[in-house]
Amino acid sequence: MTKTELLLSRYGIRDTSCTKHTASGKVEIFDEDFVKAFDNYCMSSVFPMTKSQYNNIKLFIEHADDQVPNSSDKYYKMKALDNHLATIGVEQ
Repeated sequence: MTKTELLLSRYGIRDTSCTKHTASGKVEIFDEDFVKAFDNYCMSSVFPMTKSQYNNIKLFIEHADDQVPNSSDKYYKMKALDNHLATIGVEQ
């Protein structure tokens, strides 16, 4: 992790994924550290969490409760995260 990434994660503004544009469209590359933190949160485990991870979990819960309007710039990220989480552990 670079110094910039460390600062972003500490101040709570790191995204759950980054978007790569390819010839076939957008591809989301997910932050696996966030996915692990979210998994631990769902299992009620005691674990260290960055402020960024906490903020993204709160945002995901708001998205699940339909509190994030689809006009929001975070809506697409949360929808992509929801789809990604639904495929973990499922054989393709």
